Amino acid sequence: MNEHQTDTHPPQDPALDPLDSVTEWWKNLAHSRAVEIDKLRDLLNSFRQEHDEACRSIMHLRGIVERLGHVREDEPFFILKGRDKLAADVVQEWINAAVRSGVSIEKVCGADAICQAMRNYPRKKLPD
Repeated sequence: MNEHQTDTHPPQDPALDPLDSVTEWWKNLAHSRAVEIDKLRDLLNSFRQEHDEACRSIMHLRGIVERLGHVREDEPFFILKGRDKLAADVVQEWINAAVRSGVSIEKVCGADAICQAMRNYPRKKLPD
């Protein structure tokens, strides 16, 4: 360990993937404190699972943000989720109003596909 590192924070090695860097730090810490390798392996596996879940969440959010890219920073917007028992009916009302107003068929069909997916979503509940 160099003079700038502590055993409470993983090193920042730009040559290593951040996950590999943390893994190496855990191994060195475990070795210096005589931690059993099975306990270390369990900790690392748990960390990797949490890391993978966080990456999936970030990718999902990144996709949402890309789809919302045309929303101005100061423009209000509202998000409905498939699990919301009220969502499909609200989207259907929007579709009805869009058809009456002459919105493009592509936009209406896209909204209808989302509406059907919301109706088919298995786990429904009222909003919190």
